[in-house]
Amino acid sequence: IIYLSLLIIFLGISGYGFYRYNLTFANFKTQFDSFNYSQANNILLTQENINPFKPLFINRDLKNYFSYKVNELYDSISNGNLSDEDILLQIKEIDRYNILSHEELTTLSYSLNSMKNSSSKYTEGISYFNNEDYTNALNCLKKVSYLDLNYNYAVKYINESKKKIKENILAYCDELASKDYYSKAISILTENETLSSNDPDIK
Repeated sequence: IIYLSLLIIFLGISGYGFYRYNLTFANFKTQFDSFNYSQANNILLTQENINPFKPLFINRDLKNYFSYKVNELYDSISNGNLSDEDILLQIKEIDRYNILSHEELTTLSYSLNSMKNSSSKYTEGISYFNNEDYTNALNCLKKVSYLDLNYNYAVKYINESKKKIKENILAYCDELASKDYYSKAISILTENETLSSNDPDIK
């Protein structure tokens, strides 16, 4: 009888824990579906953290839910029932959880007509960068949309391009100065947009 009672108590506690987890995940989905992304994220971060069912099921449930959302977003692109901005914001939110592959979500975002220019500019910019054409790389990467999933990478390459342009210009100006072409060197340093007027490297 004691063992049976303990079993009933255990099953009751387990059942309640599973219920609490499912309720929390349902609340997360409600907030996410309503575009309340901060609230949705806060639910996952702060609720039911000691519930043993959360680590067991959260990744599986997020993957299933986000996969469903991706299919839904493809439908929205076809039907036009969501703006491109709403679609892209939702894709970026899904991407931040690192559940679905970045490549899969990038393919989805680039299927939008409004992102095709951003996609091509990112690809061109990386190609220019890899070929050490840092000026053209910079010009292309600056045109990548902030809603592009590769935007953070673009910013990284923008900063690297500026650094490389600066290094090349400083090396060229050093060469000019060594030949006593000081005025030309100063003019180049002053006019170049990638160099700050208070940069310690040009003082």
